[in-house]
Amino acid sequence: MNTATSVRPNLLDSVYKFTDAFGDGGLASEIAPALNCAEVEALANLFRALGHTEIADVWASEHLGGTGEDIEEHLEDASESSAERSPSTTDKD
Repeated sequence: MNTATSVRPNLLDSVYKFTDAFGDGGLASEIAPALNCAEVEALANLFRALGHTEIADVWASEHLGGTGEDIEEHLEDASESSAERSPSTTDKD
């Protein structure tokens, strides 16, 4: 067995590496417009949970581009429409 692939990364180290890699506004401006609302909301919520509100706002703002739409309202609307489309986990055939 290859020990390099069996070693589990440290969660805190991985979080730091993630925020370093994705906390760049330039990266957000390149990627965020191509993501759907749910994907941007997931990233923004993760950054907020980690205490990086500014980074979360950058990703949401870059996703919206120059529309002038309110970030929180846009993501809230996207979340509601996503929930309406998602099947309930309690539904059974």
